[in-house]
Amino acid sequence: MAKNSVPDWDTTASNNTDIAGINILGTGFVSGFDGALRTIMSQVATYTHPLQQTAATRTALKALDTTKYSLVFLAEAGREGAFKWTTGDFSTHIAADTQEGVYLKADAVASSTGAWVRRPGSVANSLNIKWFGALGDGSADDTAAFLGMVSLITAVGGDVHIPQGSYRISSTLVIPDSSVLTGEGRGYEFAHRTKLLFFGTGAKSYSMAGATATIVANPDAGAPYLADSGTRGDNYSTLDLTAAFSAAIILGKASGLRNLGIYPNFNGVTGYAGTTGGLSDDWDVGVWARNADWWNIEDCNVIGHWRKSGLLVSAHDIGDGKVPSNELGHAVRSHFQGFRGITIRSPETVVGNNWGFAGTDFINCLVRGLWHQSRHLATSSFLTTPFSSPSGALEISGDVMRGVQFLNSTFIGRDDINMIFGKCSEILFDGCYEESKEINVSGSGLANSLGSRMVGTSNSNGVVFLGNSSYGIDFSTNQARDNSLTGQRYPAASGVFAPSLSTDDDYLVRRFGSYIGHRFRKSTDRYIFSDQNDASQVILDAAGRIQANLLFSGTVTVANDAAASIPTPKNGGLCFITCCGSTENGLFPDALRSGAVFYDTGTATFTATKQFGGANLIAVNTDVTGTTGVVGNVTVGVIASNLRIENRQGGSQVFRYAFLA
Repeated sequence: MAKNSVPDWDTTASNNTDIAGINILGTGFVSGFDGALRTIMSQVATYTHPLQQTAATRTALKALDTTKYSLVFLAEAGREGAFKWTTGDFSTHIAADTQEGVYLKADAVASSTGAWVRRPGSVANSLNIKWFGALGDGSADDTAAFLGMVSLITAVGGDVHIPQGSYRISSTLVIPDSSVLTGEGRGYEFAHRTKLLFFGTGAKSYSMAGATATIVANPDAGAPYLADSGTRGDNYSTLDLTAAFSAAIILGKASGLRNLGIYPNFNGVTGYAGTTGGLSDDWDVGVWARNADWWNIEDCNVIGHWRKSGLLVSAHDIGDGKVPSNELGHAVRSHFQGFRGITIRSPETVVGNNWGFAGTDFINCLVRGLWHQSRHLATSSFLTTPFSSPSGALEISGDVMRGVQFLNSTFIGRDDINMIFGKCSEILFDGCYEESKEINVSGSGLANSLGSRMVGTSNSNGVVFLGNSSYGIDFSTNQARDNSLTGQRYPAASGVFAPSLSTDDDYLVRRFGSYIGHRFRKSTDRYIFSDQNDASQVILDAAGRIQANLLFSGTVTVANDAAASIPTPKNGGLCFITCCGSTENGLFPDALRSGAVFYDTGTATFTATKQFGGANLIAVNTDVTGTTGVVGNVTVGVIASNLRIENRQGGSQVFRYAFLA
C-alpha cells in the first residue's frame, strides 16, 4: 500500500515499502531518493495536523469531523478563540447558550455525547460578551448577545468580561446569583469607557406589593421657585412601587457589577450634554438589587434620566418561597443618579418574615437626583415631560428598614429633596456631605434659589449624621435652619424634617477659633448623663438649667405685677430664690427679696413655707396671680408640680433659682 501522507507513515520500517509508488528499501533506492524526498517535503509543507485546524465560522466548526479534529481555532470576527472537542452530556449547556458563545453542537453528533467547548481566554475564568456576538459599536443592537450571555450563566454560572465599547440593549438583564459583569476602565459621569445603553421603552414588568407612597406637604407650595411647576411641587412623596415599572439590570444574591457605565440612551450619551428640556429613553430603574444579599457594585456610573431611581435596593416577597433578605450589600466609588439617585425600600407593612438590610453600606459614592441638563427642577414645565413630584438624591422607607450606612459619600442636587425618609431606623451617615444648587425657572436663572430639603416623618427614627457637613440644606424642624438658606429658596419659617429622633453633629458640635462647644437643636432638647442603670444623674436643658440628681436650677424673668411658674423637679423639697434685679447680673443679690422656700406640690394640700430670707420675700400656700401680695414684695405661691413667683417690686425682675429636692 502506498504511503501518500505523513499520517499514513508506519513506525515499522519494513512496512514503508514505497512513497507515492517510489521504492525506498528496494534496488531503486538511490535512483529514486531524490524524487521521494521531494514528495515528502511537499506533503509536509501542506500538512494540517488534526489538533491545529482553523475554522472560519461557527458553521464551519460545527461541520468538522470530530473523529479527526479535537482542537480548533475559530477565526470568526469578534468570536475568535480556541474550541476543544469534549465528550459528555452538554445538552443543557447548548440549550442555554443560544448565541453559541461557549458551547457549539457538532452537526453530526448528539449534544448528549459531546460538544465543541471554548477554551479559557485572556481574562481568567471569565466569559467575554464578544463571544456571544456583541459588537459594542454604539449603533448595533446587542440585546441578543446579552440575553444569550445571561441565559448561559444562569444555567452554568460564570463571570462575564465586557470589553471597552458602547453596547445598545433593549431588554432587562437578570444577573443570576454569584455572577459578576466587569467592564474595562473607569470614567467620570458619561465618559465611562464601557457603556451599557438601554434604549427604547423598558417593559414595565415589575412591581413591589405594599411599597406605597408616603406624602408630605411642601410648606412653600406656590413660592417663586415653583413658578413653572404648576401644582407638581406642592407635595413631597416617596415612590409608589406598587405600580408596574421597568428595570435595566436586576442583581441576584452575591452578584455584582464592576467598571461599567449604565445609562438610559439619550442619543448615546450626547443628549445629556445639551441644555434642552428633553429626556432620555424611558427606563424606570437602572440597577435593581432585589433580595440580593451580598450584592456588590464597584467603580460604576448608574446615571441619567432614570424615571424612578438609578439604584433600587429592596427586600420583599417575590414568590420564590424564600424569606426576603437583602443584607450586606456593598457599593464603593460609584455614582448614582436619576429621579432618585438611590432608593432603598421594603413594603410599608411586612407580612411574615423579612430579614431586611442589615450591613448594607455605600462608601465614597456620589448620589444625585435628576440633575437635568437644563438646570430646571424635575417638576418644571420646561421639561418635555415634567415629573409629578420633586426629585431627590436619596429615598429610604419601609418596614424592617434598618442598619444602612453611608460613609464618605456626597449627596447633591438642584431639586427640592436631598433625602426623604419614611419608616426606617438606625440609618447612619458618617463623614458625608450634602449640597444644593441654584436653578433655572422658565428658561432663566432664578436668583437666590439655593435650597434643598431633608424630608422625614415621625416614623423615621435614629437617622444619625456623624462628621457631617452641608451647604444649603434645610434640616428644620429637627434643628434650626442653616444660615446659608437665609433669603434663598424657602420663605416658610421651617421645613419638613421631623423624624422621631435624628442628630447631626455638624449642627450640634460647634468648632470655631474662639470656642468649641455644643448647641441644642431646639428648646425642648436636653443633655442627660445617666448611670449604669440608665437612671438620669445630670440633666442640662436648652434654657441652661442643670439638674444634678437632686439639684435643678435656672432663671426666670417676671414682669412687674405678674407671676411666672417654675416646674418642680420633685414633688417636695427646698428651693433657693435670688432676686437679681432687671438683669441677671443687675442688683445682685437683692437680699430683701431673696431666700429659701420649702414646698410640697405633690399632695392635695399644697404648701410653700419660707425657711429663711429677706423681709420682702413671702411664701403662701395658694396660687399667686401678680397682684396677690403686697406692693414691694416678692411672693412665692404653689400649684400642682409648680412654684409660682409673683413680682411686685416695681419693675421687671430676673430670678435665679436652684432646687434641692
